[in-house]
Amino acid sequence: MIAVACLASIIPLGGILAAISIPAYQDYLVRSQVSEGLMMASMHKASVAEAVASGTSFADISSESLGLSTDAAGKYVESIRVVQGTVSIIYGGAASDKLTGKSIVLVPGVTENGDVVWICGKATVPAGVVPALEDFADYTDIEAKYLPSACRG
Repeated sequence: MIAVACLASIIPLGGILAAISIPAYQDYLVRSQVSEGLMMASMHKASVAEAVASGTSFADISSESLGLSTDAAGKYVESIRVVQGTVSIIYGGAASDKLTGKSIVLVPGVTENGDVVWICGKATVPAGVVPALEDFADYTDIEAKYLPSACRG
């Protein structure tokens, strides 16, 4: 009789734990898919920084001017494009429905010393940095909970 009572108290606890852990795991999977795009964009970011260092203005920096392909070879990323120095990652392929067709932008900014700093998604512009695009946060349409903490507003 005691075993039945213990089992009866364990079953609801298991259901509660499952109800909490399954959505958390699904959110984790979406965040890992976002991370793939951010890692794939590193070559684009480096190319933009090199162009800025050589004196090219943001307005003149694009995938074409840098000789970069916009086709992405990732499992979750459809394309990565550079437009006016800004790197745009568009998700597709095997990405979650929460990401498919959505994008995140990485915006370069220049410090007073001429260094290039990157502003991700909906993050705030650091003090003393002039971004390549003023309204950049409007171009990231992925829910904040799926963005890395450095990319949230």
